[in-house]
Amino acid sequence: MSILRILGDSHGLQKRYYDIVKDCEYSVQLGDFGFNYDILEKLNFENHKVLKGNHDNYDKDGPHFLGDFGPCQLGPHLFFFIRGGFSIDKKFRIEQEKKWGIKSYWEQEELTAEESIEAIQLYNKIKPDFVLSHDVCTDISEKIGRPEILIYFGWNPGLITPTQETLQTMFELHQPKLWIFAHYHYNCTLELNGTKFVGLGELNWVDIDEQLEIVRRG
Repeated sequence: MSILRILGDSHGLQKRYYDIVKDCEYSVQLGDFGFNYDILEKLNFENHKVLKGNHDNYDKDGPHFLGDFGPCQLGPHLFFFIRGGFSIDKKFRIEQEKKWGIKSYWEQEELTAEESIEAIQLYNKIKPDFVLSHDVCTDISEKIGRPEILIYFGWNPGLITPTQETLQTMFELHQPKLWIFAHYHYNCTLELNGTKFVGLGELNWVDIDEQLEIVRRG
């Protein structure tokens, strides 16, 4: 039985990430990996992938990274992926760069409007059973989001981001069997309109078999 391990945000904790995936046949890390990717050199890029989120270095790329969106197959495991998310702390990150010269925010952290349309069209054409994303659709984000954090960073507590809107449009067009996401640093499982949504906390993970069943958690 082939297993695909899916991990939540790692935020630069490279050794812990490596220890979790080093003995896996296949893995996908769901973004906010951090800004240094040296540890990936120890892993086979054909088996281990990273989906960029909103706390990633968009000036760096390599064979381990999934692209913007689309279908991917790792062994027998077929899924649709879409990257990106909104940085609620971007004002602080931009100020940090101006003050210290340390870049940690990139405009391309979210897809452009044109890219989002292309992603929606491809998703609707493929109608996948299994989706991996960094953020999640508004139907779910509104259930698990924390408005007090948005307020702390100076945003409207009802903020809906372009990425969430894109994912919501996708979900309304087609409901996959399984959708796994990260971003919220929160472990959860919710079912909506026939779709099982699984949220992963920091470096938490699930193992998925070929029938899209969760066989192990960590």
